[in-house]
Amino acid sequence: MLIAALLGLGVGMLLASRKAWLALYFPAGLLVLTAITLFLGRQNIALPIVLSGQYVWGNHQGLLTGGILGYFVLVAFFVVMVGVFLLIGQEVGRALTAFKPLAAYSQNILGSLVGVLAFALLNWLDTPPTVWFGFGMGAFAVYMALACGARPRLLLTLVPLVGVFGLLVADALSTPAGVKTYWSPYYKVQVSPMVMDHQRVGYGITVNKDALQFALNLSGKFNYIPRMRAEQHQYNLPYRFVHPKRVLVLGAGSGNDVAAAIRNAPNARIDAVEIDPVVAQIGRQLHPEHPYSNPHVHLYVTDARSFLQQNHKKYNLIVFGKLDSHRVFSHMSSVRMDNYVYTLQDFQNVRKHLAPGGIVALGFVMHEKWIADRLYTMLDKVFGHPPLVYETNQLAYDTIFYIGNRPLSPPPGEPVLNHAKVEREILGYGTWHYNMMQGFLDPHILSTHSTLLSDDWPYLYMRSRTITPDYLIVLVLTIIVSVLLVWLTVPRIDFRSSRNWIFLLLGAGFALQETKGITDIALLFGSTWITNIIVISSILLVILLANLAVSRLNIPVQVAYLGLFALLVLNFLLPLNGLLAYPFWAQVLGSGFRVAAPIFFSGIIFAWWFARTDRTSSALGANLMGAVVGGLSEYSSLALGLNDLYLIAIAFYGLAFVLGLRPELRTVTSRQLVPTEA
Repeated sequence: MLIAALLGLGVGMLLASRKAWLALYFPAGLLVLTAITLFLGRQNIALPIVLSGQYVWGNHQGLLTGGILGYFVLVAFFVVMVGVFLLIGQEVGRALTAFKPLAAYSQNILGSLVGVLAFALLNWLDTPPTVWFGFGMGAFAVYMALACGARPRLLLTLVPLVGVFGLLVADALSTPAGVKTYWSPYYKVQVSPMVMDHQRVGYGITVNKDALQFALNLSGKFNYIPRMRAEQHQYNLPYRFVHPKRVLVLGAGSGNDVAAAIRNAPNARIDAVEIDPVVAQIGRQLHPEHPYSNPHVHLYVTDARSFLQQNHKKYNLIVFGKLDSHRVFSHMSSVRMDNYVYTLQDFQNVRKHLAPGGIVALGFVMHEKWIADRLYTMLDKVFGHPPLVYETNQLAYDTIFYIGNRPLSPPPGEPVLNHAKVEREILGYGTWHYNMMQGFLDPHILSTHSTLLSDDWPYLYMRSRTITPDYLIVLVLTIIVSVLLVWLTVPRIDFRSSRNWIFLLLGAGFALQETKGITDIALLFGSTWITNIIVISSILLVILLANLAVSRLNIPVQVAYLGLFALLVLNFLLPLNGLLAYPFWAQVLGSGFRVAAPIFFSGIIFAWWFARTDRTSSALGANLMGAVVGGLSEYSSLALGLNDLYLIAIAFYGLAFVLGLRPELRTVTSRQLVPTEA
């Protein structure tokens, strides 16, 4: 969706010289887009086809796929998104033509920074979309009121905005009875009472239509209910292996694992880590056992891996509370928030936090045997021996890996499942199933030779290092549709112009750097929304500094290219995880330099070329279309790995450097010295 928005803005900027005032139709386009989005959001169709070799979390596995229709719907939605942002992109291009190129670019970046910070504030306040759109549409209405000379035109613009707001309010009010809706920085979170045998036993929590977790009363009050008895058993089971004095719960959620620690180790100190502030607050307010009110519990709202890296405590028990994010962690990245938790490097860090005799209990809702093999292999590699694996029944719906510094044995009285029976009842035709069987699995069922996840390739839900067919189909369709849209909308654009290609390549390289920068910082400091905001804001500030350097200092573009290539090669040769061994502030400075320094030089290169163009809107339009190329290139990390993205960025900038060697392109045109008429 971000790629569609960037493409729409880019094409719109290229239309800045057209007489038709397209911004008048932006509210109508936004109304159509909102209606389509709300309609599709209520349809049970999986987009696109889910193929073998990957896993899509949640209830989407049980839905009928859209088949070929799914791809048409996806492409059609992409086109509508492009069209809506095209209408506003023209106005951006028109506004920029009144300024000298470098000043126009700086104002554009400054506006982006203000927008990022404003949305950060709305995130911090946990506001819903009605508030986001309310602020945006209000600002647009004020702008159009100042720009419109005729009142009928203004009315034409404002009426659809009222329709958009009305649709959003109506959608918000359509929540089923008993369901409460919250908006966290990550999700639409919905909470509803959970009733069994005519008793309220807790609450169910869903995010973006997928079940996330259940806040249950597992104190024993409802043990006559089979589901509650099964749930209680799995949460209490880790304490059959160890009597801990210190417990760490990663992915604490609304508090079931924390409540289990209080029940089984009432005098232990319990550190609970949960990334979502709203989910944590729901646990504080609604969990039937009120675990977060216990004085022995210390709740940390942060990223699990970041917490491990920034403290040196030792724990007798480390619990992974079915840690799954349900989402990617940045606006363009293919990396999920939870991916870095399941890498070889993170589990090595987990082992360092174990006290002598301590154990790790890793709970995970399993759906594919190859995912189980992957986690089994990871633990075997890190600890030097395979874990015990406990399979719950279909009521508790969980698989738990137990491992310590020494091999473990099943607690007395716990069943060990027969190999042949497991093959028949649980593995089926290669897919993991839950049924009424429960117990410890025969270790020969799982493999210790699966693909290891690393910080360079952290894709837990991808079976192999490849771009799967459905991803590839969507990427190819996106490229084809993008080219056709540009060709049909702006037929006179001269792609034979080397300058246009230079701006496109610079945009592609920058988009890759931005995505890689967010990924790198998240590896050290967590994949929280605050991390994303800080990184994006810092990148925009660095660009402004680069613009200032170009306007005040006579920096040869060759020097900027040399600095950029040197830094990209250095980042490629020195992986980021090398900083993990250093103190916190050394990590801050080192990672900040890795991200900011190349962007500073690439910003100088772009500003240098931008100061020599006579068509600001065309240059920015080509640059944004390059960002589309860079955004799509990011998915190559599924096959190559994240570190190789530096090589692709070097290739983009290398081509831009070669194209810019022509002397005539470096001449400052006289037209850029005066404002260009729209």
